[in-house]
Amino acid sequence: MDEPLTQEEAHEQRLFSDAIMRTMRQPLIVLNGDLRVVSANRAFYATFEVSEEETEGVPIYALGNNQWDIPELKRLLENILPNDNEVSDYKVEHAFEQIGRRIMLLNASRMERPDRDDLVLLAIEDITEREDLHRELVGQKELAEKIIDASREALLILDADLKVHAANETFYEFFQVEPSETEGQMVYDLGNGQWDIPALRVLLHNVLPNNNTFNDYEVDHEFKDIGRKTMILNARRVDHLQLILLAIEDQTEARRAAAALRESEEKFRVLVESTSNATWETDPEGRSQGSASWSNFTGQAPEDVRGEGWLEAIHPDDRNRTLREWQQCISRGDRFSMEYRLWSAEHGWRWSKCDASPIHDEDGRIVKWVGMNADISARKEAEEQRELLLGELNHRVKNIFAIIRSLAARSNGHRSSEDFQKAFLGRLDALTSAHSLALESDWRQVDLRRLVEQTMRPYLDGSSESVEVDGPALDLPARPALSLSLVLHELATNALKHGALSVPDGKVRVSWTISETGNIAHFTWRESGGPSASPPQRHGFGTKLVDRVFEYELGGECAVEYRSDGLHLDASFSLG
Repeated sequence: MDEPLTQEEAHEQRLFSDAIMRTMRQPLIVLNGDLRVVSANRAFYATFEVSEEETEGVPIYALGNNQWDIPELKRLLENILPNDNEVSDYKVEHAFEQIGRRIMLLNASRMERPDRDDLVLLAIEDITEREDLHRELVGQKELAEKIIDASREALLILDADLKVHAANETFYEFFQVEPSETEGQMVYDLGNGQWDIPALRVLLHNVLPNNNTFNDYEVDHEFKDIGRKTMILNARRVDHLQLILLAIEDQTEARRAAAALRESEEKFRVLVESTSNATWETDPEGRSQGSASWSNFTGQAPEDVRGEGWLEAIHPDDRNRTLREWQQCISRGDRFSMEYRLWSAEHGWRWSKCDASPIHDEDGRIVKWVGMNADISARKEAEEQRELLLGELNHRVKNIFAIIRSLAARSNGHRSSEDFQKAFLGRLDALTSAHSLALESDWRQVDLRRLVEQTMRPYLDGSSESVEVDGPALDLPARPALSLSLVLHELATNALKHGALSVPDGKVRVSWTISETGNIAHFTWRESGGPSASPPQRHGFGTKLVDRVFEYELGGECAVEYRSDGLHLDASFSLG
């Protein structure tokens, strides 16, 4: 049996115990059997911001204005500890008025003392920061797992031995494998060795050990179940977890689309370079970016085309309506189609048909406009010629009836109906042969003398003395010849109705000369012996026709004088 301590030994032991309590950094509190505070250490007072005077001798539940009246603490001290001498790591979470919410681990020990009340030693460990950090880490882990699962890229998490630690849903769906046949397997053994890719081995064994990451490493590989795939690999080494995050981005369709786009652009480039049309592009707002094709056609420098500089190449009379229509199409996002005159560096003003369409992205937004200008001058000239011919046809039909009426009247002087019929039909036949002259030459070359003689034959009234033809040999292309025949017909018809050929003694002299250079023809029409010629009160179709043929069709000029002895016409036109 142990000998009782002497008073001095007991005092020394108490001093030793007090020294231990004072030096411990963990808050400690000693309670008596009534659960009143016997003593506490400095760490307790500092942690819970209370003083020794307001603590010792006070029931624990009344400390700090009853802040220690904690249900979990009551359960520990009143229900658990009486049955157990020691209780460890009892977690209590409580919000204190002064120091806020705290999470504490309580360790309690009951000390029995003979002939005296038992004491309770309560050690308090503040684990608030540790618990908050743990919760944050758990939350971050959960967030990371959700991000990995939500990623559209296939992700593999490998351990230090290159075994699969985990993979996301995209990986399983894309590579058509199950978690059971993936997790825990060597990456090279996945899919019956399909991942044993030399390029991947180089990355994982040579590149990654010397670097924390590798980025945008392209791997092209044939997989058994999903075919050939082009993949972009990105990896991150997470050293503190001894893990490797491997991201796999499928670029197969993107590469195919890019290849198709390059092929399409190459075809478009070849098409543009092989056509004489002007092609161009603008931004979504319709501002030109410049185009080599446009510059080649118009002669504008690329920097002069940008913005709205392209308008300078459009005929001044067409600019306002072109810009107005273009801006309306831009605002509506509609297809643009219009005809206007465009400057050609080689040929001057040319009629052009412009067509442009918007190009949209996957979301339906306009990303640019692409357009082409096609030269339609030949078509426009043909349309103008057709209108001219239709007008001439209408005018000529009327004139033919007038000629027939005049011929009939002039032939009415014959003594018998048989003579009348012969003269009348002869003139009609001569008129028909003049119209057929161009067809006889197969629209190649027409002799000017023959053209004049055959055109004038119906108007000779049985004698060639009323018309004199004089000029050197001259072959005209079919088109100028046809145009000139229209002028001769118009002049002869006018002379027959109002001029020299309307009277028996009237005469017409048709002559031409060629310039010394050989590229200009000078043409004259002289009437004499007929009624005095006077300017018309208004310019009818015939007058306009003569002016138009010489100035626009034949590229020359003409002047008409109305004299007392008859009409005089002087004209010149190009033979080049």
